[in-house]
Amino acid sequence: MLANRLRKNLKKLKGWRKTHQIQCFRVYDRDIPEIPLIIDVYGDRAVVFDRGRADGSDGNPAEYCPIIADTLQIEDRYTYLKARQRQSGKEQYEKLGETRDFFEVTEGEGQFWVNLNDYLDTGLFLDHRSLRKRVGDMSAGKKVLNLFAYTGSFSVYAALAGAAEVWTVDMSNTYLNWARRNFTLNDIDAGKHRFVREDILMPGRPEFSHETFDIIVLDPPTFSNSKKMVKPFDIQTDHIQLLNEMTSLLNPNGTLFFSTNFRKFQLEWKVTPDFQLKDISDKTVPFDYRDKKIHRCYEISRLS
Repeated sequence: MLANRLRKNLKKLKGWRKTHQIQCFRVYDRDIPEIPLIIDVYGDRAVVFDRGRADGSDGNPAEYCPIIADTLQIEDRYTYLKARQRQSGKEQYEKLGETRDFFEVTEGEGQFWVNLNDYLDTGLFLDHRSLRKRVGDMSAGKKVLNLFAYTGSFSVYAALAGAAEVWTVDMSNTYLNWARRNFTLNDIDAGKHRFVREDILMPGRPEFSHETFDIIVLDPPTFSNSKKMVKPFDIQTDHIQLLNEMTSLLNPNGTLFFSTNFRKFQLEWKVTPDFQLKDISDKTVPFDYRDKKIHRCYEISRLS
């Protein structure tokens, strides 16, 4: 049953993958209710997330891994199984192992280091593929700020597109170093760009609060209570203040992209006459995602 569905999905995605040169994609997302798995392909490897069953039972997701490997023509050792429940706060990017099993994948014009073994997430969020391209297409000659930057994939897209200057800001040295490695992998001169370790909610934000930018990417976690932060962060409660502060850093005709994966999110930020707001979620959820509510994304433009 699972093998047949995977073959069907691969056939559906074949033309799209060839046209857009897609190497990393979602091939299965709980298509069969009795098999509540999410399967993402990264080149010649696959990560299998077990989302659990409605009755709370664990089942035996490992039994599907040989079927997945055989159908996707992937070696058994390159099929990674993870029990992925909804995470928040400190657990969101918690380290799971020390294999240092990094490998390269290609997306668009860029190359990225991913790790399917040591972290809950992989280093490259596939649901933002379309938004990354959108940011890259706008970045030539622009000054770009990437906040909650994770491994810097938006920064790579902007820099490869010819951005004049890219600021990559995250509070984790682990992910900033990962972002630097992504720059090196793409032969990007990091000398003209900035990598800043900082709590974005810290009062004053001395590293970038006195700068202005043409493009800002804002993709915060749903919730975080990391010890590195001055206070817990909640996207629903805190997004108004966050958007007020970050839109103030936009140059005239500048654009801020704000995205969240919180399914119950309600935008409460009030648009002033200086700005224009568009919900672009339907344009940024990729073709390979049957879950069209995987994220909400807004484009906020500062008028001249």
